[in-house]
Amino acid sequence: MKRSVAVYIDADNINVSLAKSALQQLEAVAKIREIKVFANWADHHVPGAWLSLCRRWRVNPQHCLKLTNKGKNAADIALAVTAISDAHSPYRPDVMALFSNDADFAPVVSRLSEMDVEVVGVGNDNASLRYRQLCDFWLDLSEPNIA
Repeated sequence: MKRSVAVYIDADNINVSLAKSALQQLEAVAKIREIKVFANWADHHVPGAWLSLCRRWRVNPQHCLKLTNKGKNAADIALAVTAISDAHSPYRPDVMALFSNDADFAPVVSRLSEMDVEVVGVGNDNASLRYRQLCDFWLDLSEPNIA
């Protein structure tokens, strides 16, 4: 029986075509139970390719309204809060996959590990070494067989 995985995607930080490839790889080895994509869906900079991914993969889009003109942390914070909250759920998946290169997720991965949650990090070689090392497994999107 395949293990269940919940996927959390930082759309501000991961290329949609690479995300699709990573989802295909995860699907081959696990049962993807839920996919949440965090973005400001009202922003005209969110490409239609993300909407296509949402339809193909039954994604639960998470709208993260940008409340200030500085930075883009709304999606990051929403993703972090949701992942920790889901880890407390009685329906917690076997594995949580975080799609982001953002080193700010290192404390989230650390906390999930403390809660005995297996974490798969998905990103590329731009991600900080510390973030990659905290993950139980790192799926490197910069590898030639992924692109």
